Amino acid sequence: MEIVENIIGLARQLQRARNQIGRPFVVNSWYRPPAVNAAVGGVRNSQHLTGKAADLQIPGFSGRRVANAVLPWWNGGVGIYSNLPNVVHLDTGPRRYWGF
Repeated sequence: MEIVENIIGLARQLQRARNQIGRPFVVNSWYRPPAVNAAVGGVRNSQHLTGKAADLQIPGFSGRRVANAVLPWWNGGVGIYSNLPNVVHLDTGPRRYWGF
């Protein structure tokens, strides 16, 4: 049940971001069970394992542009990837950021 609550909490935060940006989000990855997380090279303590993280894209936006838009108010993790320039990682775990 905790994972479901985490997913709902993240969905609420993502909706706030979507409202700010005004464009639909394409979710590439959200909750990942341990075997899937390992298969995609996720870290051992990934927020995806608890339903608190999503990797997403917004058509026409770089991951960096999305990250910069939400960074002032997003209270969790915000990450961008040099090898996936159109993807942004957002989570409701501890506040931190990477890839900038």
